[in-house]
Amino acid sequence: MSLKVKLFHAIPQPIINNVLLTFPLLYRTSLIYYESNMQGDGINEIYSALDRVIKMPGQIIECGAARCGTTILIAEYLKKNNTNRKIFACDTFSGFNKDELAEEQKQGLTTAGSDAFTHNSFEYVKRKIRKFGFAGVITPVKGYFEDTLENICDNKFSFVLIDCDLQKSMSFAAERIFPSLTSGGIMLFDDYTNDTYKGAKIAVEQFISKHENEISNHGLLKRLYFVKKT
Repeated sequence: MSLKVKLFHAIPQPIINNVLLTFPLLYRTSLIYYESNMQGDGINEIYSALDRVIKMPGQIIECGAARCGTTILIAEYLKKNNTNRKIFACDTFSGFNKDELAEEQKQGLTTAGSDAFTHNSFEYVKRKIRKFGFAGVITPVKGYFEDTLENICDNKFSFVLIDCDLQKSMSFAAERIFPSLTSGGIMLFDDYTNDTYKGAKIAVEQFISKHENEISNHGLLKRLYFVKKT
């Protein structure tokens, strides 16, 4: 468990939320880093992928947004590049589906505990997005992907980030969104090499095998797994 996660779990959530929203400069410190887990290679790989699709039509979607730290980093990067895109941030904002988590624990695919990603709330995420001035850019979408993606995927996407950790959720999100990914669009998967979430690698490899004729390029970067649609 990282220092940041330990800190967040040691302090009551309402206190953490209020302090950050009252002193938003704290988000930009290296310890908090917007509350994103993508610090370092991960965020650099996201920026590089965004550069490749920045002139393509299509919106952006993130599956597994947690406290929307990475979402806000993406929004800020697009703003700096004068690009107007809508970003959908999809999550329960209350942790994993307990049945799915229990099944992966039973199969030995994850060592995540039942409290993983529960230190969150939908109301906090909405307030955070407003604090950064992205209420008209980022749309947080609350619920399980099975219940929410159907209503979103009439949009076209040029960039997709799958960061929902568990095999079933990753597979469902990737399969449901892929038909809406534009030609030349990019899908990135997190946790391919993360031993805490071994199901992620299975989900990615099954996806690649199923869609190999629709993919022009794919491979593991330093952290994220990269897929480019034909």
